[in-house]
Amino acid sequence: MKKLLSQRFFVSRRGKLNCHHSLNSHQFISERFFDGLSLDKRKYSSIFPINLSEDQVNSEEIITSSSSQELGRRFEAQVVEYLSEYDFNLSVTKRSHDQGIDFKGFWNFPFLKQVNPHPIPILGQCKREKDAVGVKYIREFEGVLSHYQLQKSANQNVVGVFVSYSGFSEHAVRQALDSKQPIILVILTTVNEKLLMTYFCMNHMTQKIIPKVTTSIERAVDGDNQIIFSVDN
Repeated sequence: MKKLLSQRFFVSRRGKLNCHHSLNSHQFISERFFDGLSLDKRKYSSIFPINLSEDQVNSEEIITSSSSQELGRRFEAQVVEYLSEYDFNLSVTKRSHDQGIDFKGFWNFPFLKQVNPHPIPILGQCKREKDAVGVKYIREFEGVLSHYQLQKSANQNVVGVFVSYSGFSEHAVRQALDSKQPIILVILTTVNEKLLMTYFCMNHMTQKIIPKVTTSIERAVDGDNQIIFSVDN
């Protein structure tokens, strides 16, 4: 089983989603990184740039021999395969005329659990870079989602899934959480030579589309933790 980051979701009085985490065996956040920041690090501990472990550093040295384009394509395929374990039915897009979208498809979980009358349409983007995703990429992603929404039926909203290997900057997180577009932020990174999802956060617009879906952590027989999607009664 995969060891994942403990996670709790709650909605503040203003109706905006906040994400709480409790770190298990891996501490990704540098204390110094939070100097001068107004954010409560208990709420955002795993979305910001990560400190690479020795295993990850060695992995990065090997990766430098590959072209960034090849690495990006490989990561896209890994993302699609990994998310399929959570009832996402996705496919990598073609290189031309994709408007920056790397994968698309549907999230079947809300439909299978009768939370939504249809599978949720998904458009996704991946960033497999050493640096954290900045606010520029989130704004561009919002533009693509907005353009796509105008072309589709108003009663079938598409949800954007942005997957980063190295986390998100403070401003990128704020932009996504406050966005008028439904966005899910995901961190999929390498921990002890395994690809793990260490963060999954739905903003308030996504919560409106699938309001009953939450996540929790279950400990498997082998001792590993895994993210479990469930439906609130």
